[in-house]
Formats: sequence, C-alpha cells, structure tokens
Amino acid sequence: KKRQKKTSNRYKNEEYLIALGEHCRKLRTKAGYSVNRMTKEGEQLSPDVINRLESGSGAVTVLSIARYADILGLHPKKLLDFSFDFNE
Repeated sequence: KKRQKKTSNRYKNEEYLIALGEHCRKLRTKAGYSVNRMTKEGEQLSPDVINRLESGSGAVTVLSIARYADILGLHPKKLLDFSFDFNE
C-alpha cells in the first residue's frame, strides 16, 4: 500500500520569505540595530519572531512586521519594498 504524500493547504513561498528576511536584516543592520536591541526596544517582539522573519523560516504576523518597522523608524511598506520576481 502506497502512502500518499501529505500536502499543506497553506500558501508558502519560501524564496519570497528568504528575500524578505534578507531585506529586513539589511535595513536593521543599516540602522545600527542588533537583534538584542530590537527586542529591548520592541515591546512584544521576541528574538524568535525576529529570527523567523529574517531567516525566512516561517510566517510572521502583519503586526510583527509593523512593530519591526516602527522600531526602525520606518513605514511597514518599506520592509516590503524590495525587488522580487514572482514569475520565476
């Protein structure tokens, strides 16, 4: 009896998440923030959430993205403003 591969019904674009994470990390380091400083200044923003966002290893909430941007003094859309080709 063959086992069917279990598929997820959740949408996940790993390449996009990785590109987003790299972009966010660049913005954070350019602003002079360490992960430790982000968590100290970012109420309800844990190192785990920052690491998930920056590594592209998992989904984060819109509120986490907004909080991340706020700490850096940026509008959240700045975090999403990077080059990525969805058609590849």
